[in-house]
Amino acid sequence: MVGNPGASIPGLDATGAGTGGKVLTLKAVAGTPVTLPGRGLLSQASHFADGPNLLIELSNGSRIVVEGYFALDRPPPLATDAGAHVAPDIVAAMAGVDLRNAPLPVAQPASAPIGRIEHIEGDVTVIHPDGSRAAAHDGMLIGRGDRLETSPEGGAGFLFADETIFSMGPGSKVVFEELLFDPAGGATRASFVVQQGTFSFTGGAISHHDDSFLIKTPAATITVHDASGAGRVEPDGATALTYLQDHAVGDGTLTVANPAGRQVLDQSYQALKVDDFFSRPTAPFRLGPRDVAEHFGDTVAVLPDATNVMPRSLIDTLGPDRLAQDAPPPQSEPGTAPEAATFEAAA
Repeated sequence: MVGNPGASIPGLDATGAGTGGKVLTLKAVAGTPVTLPGRGLLSQASHFADGPNLLIELSNGSRIVVEGYFALDRPPPLATDAGAHVAPDIVAAMAGVDLRNAPLPVAQPASAPIGRIEHIEGDVTVIHPDGSRAAAHDGMLIGRGDRLETSPEGGAGFLFADETIFSMGPGSKVVFEELLFDPAGGATRASFVVQQGTFSFTGGAISHHDDSFLIKTPAATITVHDASGAGRVEPDGATALTYLQDHAVGDGTLTVANPAGRQVLDQSYQALKVDDFFSRPTAPFRLGPRDVAEHFGDTVAVLPDATNVMPRSLIDTLGPDRLAQDAPPPQSEPGTAPEAATFEAAA
């Protein structure tokens, strides 16, 4: 593998497109962002761990190798010439690496299920941590580190072990980085990474605990506390988010933070935007049901049990013909939660 850091890559233009088959090698340096050429590379590329190196593979077959990236105690963020940045924990999640430990070995057996696909529309692909791919289907089990990608007409809704529900709309990429749930009071945390596209969600039992349910995007980290919402990640990583919750469900908060600042959303139809990882989240502004239906309707429509958790005005605006006709998530007995065996029995 050869390359000249800082030089243009033959076969790549300003958008990251090109003729394919080209390789650029860069060197990771602690404390210095790794600058990649072009726009859109951060969300449209696939990321892999190759030993201590980060491999970024473009859709046209061209590759960028960042040598020594995962060998650093604190890997640097990625950046593009256009100014977009992605935090190292997001990079690691997209590459299937746990920065607190070591890369998942290729030969590692599939982890215990953390959730299940409740509804599929169009084509949806599951990419497991070992790189293997499979077509997603209703009832399919999801494991730690699985990455899902939807086609331009695709969508998927999920139920997780703590009764968190989540969905992704067309043209979306999401990594289910981690979900640990012990109803007896042990380790409890969840982390999902949205690389691109639209998503919606309702926090389950994990979100009852402070700072335990995180949704990460290239521009910010969203902390979900007893709340529901929907968001969109643009190809350049810019993120939009809105709080959406039926008043009968109760009150919660969505906290959006990055190195530049933080904002809290706690009322339905409050929204904000974050341009990139080093830009402060905007002040909250208000959307209407039609705005939300236009920008996030495709993902809310496939969210399991949306009619019971989303604002009634939004559900009425979407209409029954647009919503997935799924049974609501199973309700656990007090003090319990669905076990992996529950998923296995329903798969």
